[in-house]
Amino acid sequence: MLSPRTRAVRTLIYLGRISYGLYVFHFMFVMLLDVPATHDPADRVIRIVGTLVATTGAAAASYHLLERRFLRRKERFAQVPSRPV
Repeated sequence: MLSPRTRAVRTLIYLGRISYGLYVFHFMFVMLLDVPATHDPADRVIRIVGTLVATTGAAAASYHLLERRFLRRKERFAQVPSRPV
């Protein structure tokens, strides 16, 4: 069983990995769920939570289905000099 601190650190690391997808998809879901248009506080909270869930799901799917493939290929082309210049 993981400690709460370890779980929190792992969660933050994972959010860092999918952060580009969070950035890319966030605005789309804010507009799709029409968050700015609602003035009822309860409805707004529900839409904000929905936006967070949808954004996180889309970012995770994007990372696992697309980004990881490109990140693996990027490592093939990276060159690290073995001695100082």
